[in-house]
Amino acid sequence: MGPAWFRLLDQYRREGYFGLTPSFLVGALRNPPGAVLDEQTSLAEFRALLQAMMDETPSGFLVRIAQCPRLRQPVAAALPGTPTLANASLGEAISSRGGAASQLYVWPEYFSDESRGLESVTAALWKVFGRPTCEGRFSYRDAAFQPLDADDLRFIRRAFEAQDEV
Repeated sequence: MGPAWFRLLDQYRREGYFGLTPSFLVGALRNPPGAVLDEQTSLAEFRALLQAMMDETPSGFLVRIAQCPRLRQPVAAALPGTPTLANASLGEAISSRGGAASQLYVWPEYFSDESRGLESVTAALWKVFGRPTCEGRFSYRDAAFQPLDADDLRFIRRAFEAQDEV
């Protein structure tokens, strides 16, 4: 089953799609989905999401943040694999707490500096997703960030209902 954010990524993958924007994941995980919160809370949720991708990705999977060829935005995708099988096409592994093998791989353009750590990734991605997230525009469609719509909400429900039945 896995963490809630992973359930969303896994459902999207099983439906044949590439990945979800981190802003979509943040918005989908709020109660209710799409709720607008202040910048400090939003940034803390965003950072916690990336930290969880590093440390809590279920065994047998990796998470890759890369540019979606269709959206031309960074998206997170759950991919079957293990750190020992990872290759350069996944991006760079983010160092996990205690130096354990990371489950999160990020394309080089999504680092804000040479440190290549969680703070660097958070800073770079927050430049893309910060304003839309704080404004409640979590979903990227039609070349713009927009509030979650009825289709998004149905997908979110589907992701949690389908895996509750397993």
